[in-house]
Amino acid sequence: MKKLILLGVLLIISAVSFAQCDKDLMLTSSKTEYLDSLGNFQRSVDEETVIKISKSKIVITPAKSVEMVGNIESSKCDWKVAYKEGKTVSKVLFEGPLGSLHGTVTTEGSNGKLTFLVELVEIPDTKIRVQLDTFQEALK
Repeated sequence: MKKLILLGVLLIISAVSFAQCDKDLMLTSSKTEYLDSLGNFQRSVDEETVIKISKSKIVITPAKSVEMVGNIESSKCDWKVAYKEGKTVSKVLFEGPLGSLHGTVTTEGSNGKLTFLVELVEIPDTKIRVQLDTFQEALK
């Protein structure tokens, strides 16, 4: 009986976490950090940034920089606790004034902190990270 209850709880947790992966999200941040290729902090900029994520697209809108729009080519989503503990890693193709940029975008929750990290193949010596102030389902 205990095994059956445990199995039921695990199935419910899996269903809730998977359901999160299909949601449109809106993330906000008030600071952007720039890291080197090894992840060492280089500098930060105080700026409001809004990030919208759907099944097929990511739109990053920083207040002090150029908007980045990317098409999601693939994504792996694994959240143990929705919006708190877990990770989504997406391969994204950004198109814009700088041409095509291939990137990996990681949204991660760990120890009560939520981060959003962008790594671009064409700019390997810089990573862009924001600590998320809000992480919520987007209104349609």
